[in-house]
Amino acid sequence: MADRYGSSPDMYWRAYQRAKYTYRYISGRDEIGDNRCRFWFQRIKSDGKETGMPLPITIVRDQDSNGEWRVDVATI
Repeated sequence: MADRYGSSPDMYWRAYQRAKYTYRYISGRDEIGDNRCRFWFQRIKSDGKETGMPLPITIVRDQDSNGEWRVDVATI
């Protein structure tokens, strides 16, 4: 459903596209376990100023896909 027009994720991303936010990677990562880690990003407004708290993306090593890394939780 996420890729369907009008779904909650679709509406969420369209709102951010209109706001013209970009995200800057904050160096470093949190090791959550052997197969999970979290990366942090800062939201930047179109005028170049930071806004809000840093946001994480959690990735997990997918054992069903020969150990490829996949996004597990994206809060951006």
